[in-house]
Amino acid sequence: MSNTALVTGASVGTATLTAASGSVTGSTTVTVTQPTLVSLVITPANSSFALGTTQALKATGTYTDGSTLELTNSATWSTTNSGIATVSTQGVLSSVGLGSTSVSATSGSITGSTTVTVTPA
Repeated sequence: MSNTALVTGASVGTATLTAASGSVTGSTTVTVTQPTLVSLVITPANSSFALGTTQALKATGTYTDGSTLELTNSATWSTTNSGIATVSTQGVLSSVGLGSTSVSATSGSITGSTTVTVTPA
C-alpha cells in the first residue's frame, strides 16, 4: 500500500482531499491556480534587416507551468529609437534609418527585448 498520492488539477479552484485507512482519516486543501507569465522572448533575436524593408517579430510567453503561448498580437510593442525603426501593434518592424535600436514587447508586468539593426539597402 502506498502512502503517497498524485493530484492533477483539472480546473482553477479549491478542493478538499480526504484519505482514510480504517478508522483514521486525514484531509488537506488543494488550490489550483492559473499559470502566470514569467518570461517573454522576441524572435528573431538580434536581427538585421535592410533600410526600406519590414520584418515581422514574434513574442512568445513562458508560464509558471512550463507552457508557452504566442503573445505577438496581444503584447504592447515599442522601440527605443523611432528614427531607426518603428514597430506596429502586431510586431512588424519598419526601417526608418540606419543603426541599431532596442525593441520591446510587454505583457502585463513582463517585458522581453532584443536589438535590431537596420543596414543599407
